[in-house]
Amino acid sequence: SATNLVARWGLNEGTGTAVNDSAGTPQNGTITGTGYAWADGSPFDINLAPGQPTLSAPGNGAVDQSTSPTLDVVVTDPDGDPMTVTFWGRPKTTAPDFTYVALPDTQYYSSSLNGGLPAMFDAQTQWIVDNRVSRNIAFVSQLGDCVEHGDNGGNPVEWEVADDAISLIENPVTTGLPDGVPYGIAVGNHDQSPIGTPDGATTVFYNQYFGESRFLGRDYYGGHYGSNNDNHYQLFSASGMDFIVINFEYDTTADAAILDWADALLKAYPNRRGIAVSHWFINTGNPGSFGAQGQAVYDALKDNPNFFLMLSGHVPGEGRRQDTFAGTTVNSLLSDYQGRTNGGNGLLRILTFKPSLNQIQVQTYSPWTSSYETDADSQFTLSYGMGGAGFTQIAQVSGIASGQHATTAWSGLDPGVEYEWYVTAGDGGATTTGSTW
Repeated sequence: SATNLVARWGLNEGTGTAVNDSAGTPQNGTITGTGYAWADGSPFDINLAPGQPTLSAPGNGAVDQSTSPTLDVVVTDPDGDPMTVTFWGRPKTTAPDFTYVALPDTQYYSSSLNGGLPAMFDAQTQWIVDNRVSRNIAFVSQLGDCVEHGDNGGNPVEWEVADDAISLIENPVTTGLPDGVPYGIAVGNHDQSPIGTPDGATTVFYNQYFGESRFLGRDYYGGHYGSNNDNHYQLFSASGMDFIVINFEYDTTADAAILDWADALLKAYPNRRGIAVSHWFINTGNPGSFGAQGQAVYDALKDNPNFFLMLSGHVPGEGRRQDTFAGTTVNSLLSDYQGRTNGGNGLLRILTFKPSLNQIQVQTYSPWTSSYETDADSQFTLSYGMGGAGFTQIAQVSGIASGQHATTAWSGLDPGVEYEWYVTAGDGGATTTGSTW
């Protein structure tokens, strides 16, 4: 018995069906059924994992080392088991993380419908301004349906709301950037007139507020297809990588000439990593099925080895899929929160590119409520090669007793290069990964 002990069944009776509880308030039990037998000794073989490896040499952050340094760690195991120690290393990647923000379906904020408020749209873009430096925000995509009633022939209120919100990220004073934060706005079906008609009018408001004239002279603006800004592209760079973002107008019939234009862009910029944005590419689920335009865009662009990401909204909910063609993988992501409380409560998507890990970490966050969604559809990690070398095995040594040193020489390093390394210690049943030094 012990303080706060709820129950303890020792299973040491050796005979009969009674199982006694030795805790302070006994909860004795009875063995039921058949097919059991008492046996001498415990049948449990509990293996405790090795402890965290301890660094001996070189010291963390040490400089002026040999190009063949001796790596030295001390490993321990609580069971006293002999261990196998594996050394892993790589040149340290210095490219910083950066962030790409997606603003899904802002239509109910612009129109003040279903509980949405213009202040929610402002909260999203103000958050981008406030976190531009700390999160190294490099680009922003609005995923279409910027407003609810499109080119509504004389009522510009919704577009004025959108204009005010987007203007926050254009301000060179608050953003610290001459052209503001690079961004693009895809044309959604609710931005068209009649709604859902790509051959209809976008001239009254979309191209008045977010047409070519708004972007000309900004370094990141690439240009557009045809006579208006319905299909356009941007160029931006981050962490030593160059990107091209191609924005497609909502069009379920996917105009072949526009697909050819986009394909030509990716081929004209083979050293820029390609991102496609439109209002509707995929549906909810994992994997989410392609919509008609999404399938057409993927089929048209998939042979470009620099094409890697598709972003969209339109369908309430979340979805993603992964497709590979000729060794090139494209991740497609859906995020649309208009069906949530208050038309989305200001939820947005944060894509954090981590070159050192070759990963894109996806988060869903609301600056309006200051809260994250952390379910598996809202927070996940994608693998994407960004040039950061993976860890490779340096050496493996076996039979290391608990409390003893494991050492190896790391040969062939280049002068003037910073390296990082770690070890794993395994006792045959469990493995512990150490810190990176």
